[in-house]
Amino acid sequence: MRHLVIGIGELAHLDDGTTGLITGENMSNVEKLVSRGMSILIEGNLISKIMPEEELIEEFLPSHNQKIENVRKKVTTSRINNTIVTNIGGNSVIPGLIDGHTHLLWDGDRSNEVSLRMKGMSYSDISDAGGGITYTVNETRKSSGEALLKLGEERLKEALRNGTTALEAKSGYGLTTESELKLISIMNDLTINNKNPSIDITWMGAHDIPSGTKKSDYIDELIGEQIPEIISQGYARNCDVFCEPGWFSVDETQEIIDSASNAGLSIRLHIDEFKNGSGAELAAKNNVDSADHALYSSDEGREKMSKSNVIQGFLPGAPYTMGLDKWPPIEECIENNQPWTIATDFNPNCRILSMPSIASICVQKLGINPLATLCGATRNAGTSVLHRTEKQHGIIKEGYVANINVVNGTKWEGWCLQQGSSPFKATILEGETVIHLKD
Repeated sequence: MRHLVIGIGELAHLDDGTTGLITGENMSNVEKLVSRGMSILIEGNLISKIMPEEELIEEFLPSHNQKIENVRKKVTTSRINNTIVTNIGGNSVIPGLIDGHTHLLWDGDRSNEVSLRMKGMSYSDISDAGGGITYTVNETRKSSGEALLKLGEERLKEALRNGTTALEAKSGYGLTTESELKLISIMNDLTINNKNPSIDITWMGAHDIPSGTKKSDYIDELIGEQIPEIISQGYARNCDVFCEPGWFSVDETQEIIDSASNAGLSIRLHIDEFKNGSGAELAAKNNVDSADHALYSSDEGREKMSKSNVIQGFLPGAPYTMGLDKWPPIEECIENNQPWTIATDFNPNCRILSMPSIASICVQKLGINPLATLCGATRNAGTSVLHRTEKQHGIIKEGYVANINVVNGTKWEGWCLQQGSSPFKATILEGETVIHLKD
């Protein structure tokens, strides 16, 4: 069935005529990336036409033109003949947001760790004391599949309410073959449901070393047992490794990702979160899809990643929730035409599922242009996060997945200026309208 989206005020489509990653000053080019007076035709779950509203209505609903004109006051959805009509009511529109780094499935409560950090304990100190990832692993292993599925559904509902239409999600809170397979299977169940945001599944058995296990023995298990079982299961597309001094070294990470890549998995990495561990150089050498955190990467490492077309995946929610005063060098990336994205890093220590809240940190704390921030949360993220349809997404463009957010206001900039509640009136998820705020 056709779906006509009309009554759009400002349309931040992000289509400047090029494809793929967008960098530098091109990310904030309002003239090329934003338009007015356009409407969208959706057929199935794809955008099929974007053209001036009068022309689109005349072509597809000529006898109902006046009726449509009279209801342009709020977001409404109706059916006229064989066409669904969503009237945006003059509000602005942006692409569906893509959260390129989440730890979606886990159980347990680590709220007490905020007090430990205030006493001066570091992330590593807390981990050594039995907290951190180790605590979450133990709690997650004890949780039933039904309980984890319910947690996943609740979290995806919250993400969608905040405009996320696709996300990457990692395992890593199992750290045994059986429990890692369980987490990945649940994520697959979640992404099969097309009422949920799409999930690009990542195996992250190399998130930590299980308590009581020698690291060398665990690496042998990762390579000799977990990777073959993950491949046999067939649900995960990516591999990620926590490449950080104190966890997995550069050489150990190389060994793991060599095995994963040879088995057919795409590679993502956690790098240089707490100190410069030469993760950027490793990421560049291996042409990984995305190298995330990258807080302490060297300038030389960043340039090498850029030359290798490696995305720097910035996670401002991590230093924010950890109470740090070290922020991603996004402005420098813009100045040097280096590709970057932003994501939530949702995890037990960073319980943020709102991409607009992360964007607010970038814009209102770090002074990043709101349109560049939007590109980092949509168009660029869409190049490394595969949609379940295997169609392109992240831009409002003909042939792309019909994932669209309706901002609660006439100015598109409102998407990133609101913490604590969703800035969206509605989201169109793969062609289906979901109303968040009812007038």
